[in-house]
Amino acid sequence: MIHSIEITGYRALHDFKMDGLGRVNLLVGKNNSGKTSVLEALYLLVTNGDPQAFWRVLSRRGEMIVESPPPGRPIFQEVEMRHLFYGHRIELGSCVTLETRNGEPDRSLRFEITEADRAANPALYAQIQSQNEGGVGPSFAITVSGTPKPLTDLIPLNGRGCLRIDVLNIIANMSIARASTAEIKNHQYLTTDSFSVSELQNAFNALSLSPREEQVLRAMRIMDDKIERIATTGGVVFGGYSWPTRGGLKVKLRGLEEPVPIGSLGEGTWRMLALAISIVSAQNGVLLVDEIDIGLHHTVIASMWRFVADVAREFGVQVFATTHSQDCVRALATICRDNVRDNSEITLQRLDVSSNKTVAYNEAEIIALASNRIEAR
Repeated sequence: MIHSIEITGYRALHDFKMDGLGRVNLLVGKNNSGKTSVLEALYLLVTNGDPQAFWRVLSRRGEMIVESPPPGRPIFQEVEMRHLFYGHRIELGSCVTLETRNGEPDRSLRFEITEADRAANPALYAQIQSQNEGGVGPSFAITVSGTPKPLTDLIPLNGRGCLRIDVLNIIANMSIARASTAEIKNHQYLTTDSFSVSELQNAFNALSLSPREEQVLRAMRIMDDKIERIATTGGVVFGGYSWPTRGGLKVKLRGLEEPVPIGSLGEGTWRMLALAISIVSAQNGVLLVDEIDIGLHHTVIASMWRFVADVAREFGVQVFATTHSQDCVRALATICRDNVRDNSEITLQRLDVSSNKTVAYNEAEIIALASNRIEAR
């Protein structure tokens, strides 16, 4: 379990530390204080520098471009890697370091901007075409190092400092062999967008007919106690303009003969389903949740926290979540113990843009904040 993390040079986190972590950790702070950036940094770290994690982090923020190519050349999506670095700049020597302390095991990840050295990586560059296309100056690369050994050592960039989708696919395929020997855990990152229909279907099918499915049903009954079963539809679900984006699963409700599409039960039910599937899928790993209470009414948030804490203990999951809601903080207090001083299992971590370290509250302090209606967000 991670007990502390240090982040240097990642986005707006120039020199950042977070200590005193427990099994369940709620991050609070003003907008642009770096809460989501902390989750992203942890995601890159626990996924061992997986190049697809870089792509996911950048693309979900819209930090990508589609350039018009010269005639006769295909169009490629690109993500702008500069946004991962402090100051949104790519310069030779720019680097990001991510480290956990007192964890089991400790982890570190470092990525640094260097000039591309094709001679040192002939196998990789032989598969990549026209990397200087569309830019000026030298081609850059990101060298990746750390403990355990990252899934890729190198992320080639084009002349604009971007990672192209075709290059991503090449380095992702080359990392498969290394992934088979690396320490792999089921780390999960649930963003504010939750999951796509296909992602949620695949995740649910992977745990169907196992004890983990019972925990998912437990969570769903927080939203509606008439839910008896959940199943995927088994058909193709279109998720585009004018097509449903909250389909692909159905529920059996007590008293109704025909199943009901999951989308009929509202956005909060979809969010709870995504949360439940994520935490049971993160067994012996880390669950990262951005705005954990999004879509949930304040009357169910305390039950949501009890579910999260119980399942985290049962399945060996460490949880990092963010919120902007004081209702969410007060609900967290309902599962805290008032006699805890050291080794708190539940912590509240307040970020402040003017400080390089979070203010950590243990369980007893979280209860005191809630009892006195003191805002820590």
